[in-house]
Amino acid sequence: MRPKYPDIWDANENELRSIIADAQQHAERGNAGGLRQSVSRFFDTLRSKEAKQEAINGMKAEIEQLRLQAEQVEEKVATARAPKVTAPPVPVADTWRAELAKNREQVSRLGEEVADLERQVEESDSVLDQSMIRGTLADRRRKFNELERLNRALEQRIEQTEEAPLIPSA
Repeated sequence: MRPKYPDIWDANENELRSIIADAQQHAERGNAGGLRQSVSRFFDTLRSKEAKQEAINGMKAEIEQLRLQAEQVEEKVATARAPKVTAPPVPVADTWRAELAKNREQVSRLGEEVADLERQVEESDSVLDQSMIRGTLADRRRKFNELERLNRALEQRIEQTEEAPLIPSA
C-alpha cells in the first residue's frame, strides 16, 4: 500500500515548520548568520519536499519576514561597527572670535541706523513722526547697547583664555 499524500505533506510541513522555529530562535537571539542559514535551509528543503500549497505560501511569508529581520539585524550591527565620524572640536576662543566679528558687523549697522534715525528726528517737523521715529530709535539703541555689552564680555573671555589656556591632561 502506497503512503497517502496528505500524510507525506503533513510530515514535510512539520519538517519545514521546525526549520522556521529554528530561524525564529536565531532571530530572537539576534544571530543574523544563523537566521540566514535557516532561511537558506528552508528553501533547500522546500525544493525536495512537497506540502499543501496553502501551507507553503504561509510558511514562505513567515520565512520572508524572518529574512527581512535578519537584514535589519545585520544593518544594525554594521552601523554599530561603523566608525563614528565627528567634526574636530573647534577651540572655544575661535567660536567666540567668530561671534564677536558677527556682532561687530551688527553694531556697525545699528550705529548707522541710530545716526540715521537721530537725523530723521531732528529734520522732522511733525511731532507724531518724531514720536514714531523715537520709538524705533530707542529700540535700536537698546539693541546697540546689548551688543556692545556682549562684545565686551566676549573680548574678556577671549583675553582670559589666551592668557591662561587650559592645558589638556595627557
